[in-house]
Amino acid sequence: MGPEGVGNDSISQIAQDASEGLLVTLPKSFDADPENKKIVEAIKADGKDPSGPFVFPAYSAVELIAQGIKKAGSEDTDKVAAAIHAGTFKTPTGELSYDEKGDLKDFKFVVYEWHFGKPKTEVSPQ
Repeated sequence: MGPEGVGNDSISQIAQDASEGLLVTLPKSFDADPENKKIVEAIKADGKDPSGPFVFPAYSAVELIAQGIKKAGSEDTDKVAAAIHAGTFKTPTGELSYDEKGDLKDFKFVVYEWHFGKPKTEVSPQ
């Protein structure tokens, strides 16, 4: 079993058949969500691959900051951070909010089984 760092085709090229059945934790495939269709099309139109495991979490992080600036009515980082930690924000990865310690609530990783030369299959429910 490995973390997101091994969830790419390089592991199959290096390990060949030995990568078959490897369990990998990754964010769910947000590019497959019909609500994200316009974002997927825009990313593809820019010549990029929207299926990477961190594409949508990164996109959502920028969206969260933009919404935090708007909610704070300021670009002051302390005010933006306070607004983000006090609110719930709709993003392409779902609603994001933080607990009293400042940790992100409800973001879940998925366990996938890796297959050499074939798509990964989900082992854990999303």
